[in-house]
Amino acid sequence: MVSRLLLAAGLLCCSSGQSSLHGPPEKLLGFAGGDVILPCSYNVTVHSDVPTVEWSKEGLEPDVIFLYRGGYETPEMKNPAFEYRTSFIWKELKDGNISLRISDLKPSDTGKYQCLRLWENAPQDITTVELTVVEPQLIGSLQAIIAAPGDDVILPCHVEPSFNVEGLTVEWSKPDLKPDPSDRLSRVEYVHLYRGRSEDPDMKIQSYVKRTELFADGLKRGNVSLKIKNVTLADVGRYRCFIPKLKSKVKDSVVQLVVALSELICSRQPIVALAGDDVILPCHLDPALSASSETVVWTKPDLDPKYIHVHRDGRPAYLSQNPSYGHRTALFVDELTNGNVSVKIFSVKICDEGKYFCFLHSMQKEASIRLVVGAVSTPIIEVSSDNSGRVVLQCESKGWYPEPEVFWLDGEGNLLSAGPTETVGGPDGLYTVSSRVTVEKRHSNSFTCRVQQKTINRTRETHVHVPVYVFMIPSECPLLCFVLLAVSVAVLACVIVCTRRIQECEKDGQDNLRNAACETQRKPEVVKKHNTVENVYENLPMWGKKKQLEDQREQLDGTERSQREEASEITEQTKHKKHFKIH
Repeated sequence: MVSRLLLAAGLLCCSSGQSSLHGPPEKLLGFAGGDVILPCSYNVTVHSDVPTVEWSKEGLEPDVIFLYRGGYETPEMKNPAFEYRTSFIWKELKDGNISLRISDLKPSDTGKYQCLRLWENAPQDITTVELTVVEPQLIGSLQAIIAAPGDDVILPCHVEPSFNVEGLTVEWSKPDLKPDPSDRLSRVEYVHLYRGRSEDPDMKIQSYVKRTELFADGLKRGNVSLKIKNVTLADVGRYRCFIPKLKSKVKDSVVQLVVALSELICSRQPIVALAGDDVILPCHLDPALSASSETVVWTKPDLDPKYIHVHRDGRPAYLSQNPSYGHRTALFVDELTNGNVSVKIFSVKICDEGKYFCFLHSMQKEASIRLVVGAVSTPIIEVSSDNSGRVVLQCESKGWYPEPEVFWLDGEGNLLSAGPTETVGGPDGLYTVSSRVTVEKRHSNSFTCRVQQKTINRTRETHVHVPVYVFMIPSECPLLCFVLLAVSVAVLACVIVCTRRIQECEKDGQDNLRNAACETQRKPEVVKKHNTVENVYENLPMWGKKKQLEDQREQLDGTERSQREEASEITEQTKHKKHFKIH
């Protein structure tokens, strides 16, 4: 305590009583077990002598962690928790660098630090640094690493948060491989041992000699992954990554390695798609191996050229591709590392149907898959009456592939007996189907035309409700027909009789006119022709009868036209009620 008071008094004597604080605190991140440098400096051009420097930690008692005075460190006031853990970078002191190195960091070192610089008869300078110390963890792959015999494989393992582990020992071993208990001279051997900044081959398992390595550049970032070359079936098992001096509760991790012969597997079930859709032909390696460096070839043997997609050297190769698949195919490039070599076909066509093959060149693996392409459309129903108390339903659907079937159902879902389905194939390879069924009035009068194709598992159907007035009651039709027929016959008979009578009257009138003309020529008086004619017509009794018959004929014609118009209107109304279409 006395020493602390004396130091304070000395510092006050040297100080002018003014201080300068340099901005907000700088934030640093450190890792347990590692080192950190807290930055601080002074301007050597302004001050020729080295100042008294005190580094302290807020909230610590005593708070001094490093004191430099008179050209030497003064350890009397130093907190014991930082004993032998703090120092200057001595060779840089003359350049004004008074940063503090803290070694072997602990989580408890987290806090705010202060660098105080004091000169005689000059203001004091203060720099603040905020340090956060975290405990790193060693993390390996949670998923098994799968490789084929002869491949090179990487067992991933790293320190998180990342920091430089070049100065630490890294051990890779097989925990399931135990020393021989009967051999006292036997010892634990390693798959790979990194110690003293280099590999130590003396304790290495013989079968891994010259087959393993770490990534030297990765050690600076905490990457301690192990690469094993030319793996064999004997390499299968668990591998332990261990950093003995890592200041962490988690300083080891286990990675599983699987070495197996992968198979190329495509879907055994046909892939079904509708024309115009995009479709994926699934194919993958099992167990999953990376195919990112593979030449992946998809072919359709019935084409010339047969190649629909070729992936070589990490990109598509278009020169050998069939033109009909140009810009219509793609692989899932990001998933090649997982063994996914599926191909996607955009906007499929009917002609795309068939068998496809996937081939992996270097692995000499091949598998096939079948694509079924279909086309569908919604049926149209036409309704008409047959004037016998029944209705005829006509169903038609165009643009199907493959050839579909047609079924009729009533409102309760029961199948109706219909005539044979008519099928017509078009030049585009699509089918048009039609079917007809005759139905009687039922409880619901609802009917369904269903068109389905089992191969592509697609169904389209249309429902129709037939109004009651469309169904004709059988007893009403003969009576109506008889009445209409009787009226028509009566009108026709009247027209015929009246026509004959008019013709006879016209003939008699012409004979009388000729006789009257002859009698007039015998008279001595000269009479004008038109007066003679007028007198003759006045004296003839038959002329009045002719005018009467003409009036009767006009009256009968008017009656006949009126009856025909009424009959035509009735017929049109009946047809409108009996015939309509349902889409």
